[in-house]
Amino acid sequence: MLNNHCVPAGPSAFVQKFLNSALSPHGGYFLLKYPRSLIHTNAEESVKNTCSRLECLRGVILVQILQTGLGIVLGLFSEVDMVGNEDHDIMIWANRVHNSKQTILVYLSSSGLDVKELITILSRSTFVTTSFTSGRVEHEVELLVAKLIYYGLIPILRFYIALWLADTWVFFIHRAEHSNQWLYKNFHSRHHELNVPYSWGGIYDHPLESLFLSVGAYVFGVIGSGMTLRESMLFSAFSSVKTCTDHGGYQFPWNPVDLFTTVGAAYHDKHHQRWGLKKNFALHFQFWDRLLGTEFTDAEVASRLYARDREAVEIAREKKREKVKPL
Repeated sequence: MLNNHCVPAGPSAFVQKFLNSALSPHGGYFLLKYPRSLIHTNAEESVKNTCSRLECLRGVILVQILQTGLGIVLGLFSEVDMVGNEDHDIMIWANRVHNSKQTILVYLSSSGLDVKELITILSRSTFVTTSFTSGRVEHEVELLVAKLIYYGLIPILRFYIALWLADTWVFFIHRAEHSNQWLYKNFHSRHHELNVPYSWGGIYDHPLESLFLSVGAYVFGVIGSGMTLRESMLFSAFSSVKTCTDHGGYQFPWNPVDLFTTVGAAYHDKHHQRWGLKKNFALHFQFWDRLLGTEFTDAEVASRLYARDREAVEIAREKKREKVKPL
């Protein structure tokens, strides 16, 4: 049952919901379009990719139109968001902090530790002395800790739970698409027309695959982690930015997105090569790849294969130039 302090979120929350479900993924997506590649050469892109950039862009726009439409529909038919319950929840956490502190003191006393003596030793700190002697200050400290938990720790935990859930969703569906020839031929092969991926090609997918794989992973992560509206907006934008960086063809020396996950552009790029199609299925973390033996681990072999591909591209270009030479 809702607390009495909860009220309908109002028009501004509807706007937030619209931005979250329909627009926020695409804002982050198109803010990170960097066509230059350092993992591959431009020559490799022109030879190895089987779709043009224009064709890729058309496919991406189609996918985003479908995702936006789905977001609007879900936003219209979802429940009204409620706000105003934050203070009540914080007080609950403050009470938990207080009870936890009392439990720790009882445990320390039962373990033979002289708690009063410990407080005396800590009394050199004015803050500690005041906290134990003043009920008002003690309550304020507990309230501060409760706010840190409510506004900091819990959202971080939800964020990582959402990442793990989305990663699990994508890994097993992605792996199935490479294991089942019908799924690969009719759906996932479209994405692998880009052997040399670039940022906006991150969601160059079959429209149905995009809705089931990408949107499904997002919904699974948000619902499974219990994210709030604002948290889901940040998660959506983060996922879009990461899609761009993972397919950008550029391994940044320092990428803030990689601070939160263990899968980056270099890791995912191996999967886009013909020799790596059965490896590196993960989205955010290497856990499932390592557990099930699908991680491409030999960096030396990968380096040789990349060099071989570049050499083959140069040979193909040279043969093409010879064919067009005037007699």
